[in-house]
Amino acid sequence: MPYIKERRQVPRYRLHISAKIHTSAFYINGTILDISVEGIRLESFLTIEPGTPVTVQFKIEKEIVFKGLVLWVINLRKRDLDLYQMGIKVDDMAVAGIKVIGFDIKNDLIQEILTALERKSQRPD
Repeated sequence: MPYIKERRQVPRYRLHISAKIHTSAFYINGTILDISVEGIRLESFLTIEPGTPVTVQFKIEKEIVFKGLVLWVINLRKRDLDLYQMGIKVDDMAVAGIKVIGFDIKNDLIQEILTALERKSQRPD
């Protein structure tokens, strides 16, 4: 997976995976565009206001859940459609219902996600 070089202290990695984003009031479908130990960038046809706590769920071999807070939202136009990109600050991670604690273990989880996606992309259809 491509690494995005920038001023951030932790690397983020580009990917493209479907996810469900839950708030206390509703959920929306979206796409994770990049991921790091500290955050996720999502894209969706609906927006969630900055400051809103969210749970992001997706599955790659196991159910993965990230919990965090929407920090920013950008409205984009693509092919005459309104799309929204959202930056999520990740506070908690869990795999198959087990909470992931500590930077190194969270980083291992990110690497495991990237490896699983790489394996999946190499499988014949």
